[in-house]
Amino acid sequence: PERIYNVCIIAHVDHGKTSLTDALLSSNSIISRKMTGKLKYLDFREDEQEREITMKSSSIALLAPLLNTPEGVKDYCLVNLIDSPGHVDFAFEVVSGLRICDGAVVVVDVVEGIASQTINLMRKAVDEDIKCVLLLNKIDRLINIVSFSPEEVYVQLNSIIETANASMDIFIRARIQKLIDEDPSLDKEALEEKYELTDYFSVHKDNVAFGSAVDGWGFRPSDMARIYAAKWKMKYEALKQFFWGEYYLNFKEKKIKTKDESGKLKTIFVQYALEPIFTVYRALRDNDVEMLEKVIKALNINIKFDEKMLRSQQKQNLVVELFYQWLPIDKVIFSVIQ
Repeated sequence: PERIYNVCIIAHVDHGKTSLTDALLSSNSIISRKMTGKLKYLDFREDEQEREITMKSSSIALLAPLLNTPEGVKDYCLVNLIDSPGHVDFAFEVVSGLRICDGAVVVVDVVEGIASQTINLMRKAVDEDIKCVLLLNKIDRLINIVSFSPEEVYVQLNSIIETANASMDIFIRARIQKLIDEDPSLDKEALEEKYELTDYFSVHKDNVAFGSAVDGWGFRPSDMARIYAAKWKMKYEALKQFFWGEYYLNFKEKKIKTKDESGKLKTIFVQYALEPIFTVYRALRDNDVEMLEKVIKALNINIKFDEKMLRSQQKQNLVVELFYQWLPIDKVIFSVIQ
């Protein structure tokens, strides 16, 4: 039983729940990675396919690699995943799903931000005492369609996390007051401390992830820190706390600073997490074969392509395969669930 996780994916309509589910299904070879976001496997009803929205909660059982196993040992846990509707008319379906779950993945479209239905669903999750994790989805749209710079993307991501926590704060305080009304002997400060540790969204608590479900990639800053800790020969535990926030790395002095006196440095998250992703998307946009080859070599990715592929319908398949080998979204979501 301790290896079984019942998880509901909740979000406003069209924020990417079913595309995320497709990405997780592809990790179990139920569907092809090429069909992520196109097939919408769990929208199997005829009316859902006609309207192109999820109307009824549907579930599927997936195997996920178990974390914290001894080195060399590969073991698994079971994730019962529920894809729920995002449209306000089907909110009762979401409540039914939440009541049989241990946790919920809140998916937010980073272009639209926190929508009204997202807030309603977070309220329901808190009322049911369901632990939530946050996925900021569709970052590819900020890059390719909105044309944000890496610094603007960071500001947008930070703003959404703050907005989500402002709403969670209201719901959590209402929940605490309700518990105290039911049992006056409860310690209010102890309850506040408990909820602060578990229910608010924080990058440093590893319950916030960033990604693009349709392109098959996702990461947490701690995941990027693990990659660079090995590359820079630094201690992972020391580095991961600086991968989000106003921290700057001065390579010449080999020091991490909280202020940039020169005005030329970029934050660690912007320079080492976002900019490599921007480089890939720009190379794909410009059909820059040389730059793509450099990126693939630097990332040690085993993938073959040519300029003809970049100018054909196979381009999206190349995007998904490249990002999946580098930053697979299923690995991040299964990690954050556990």
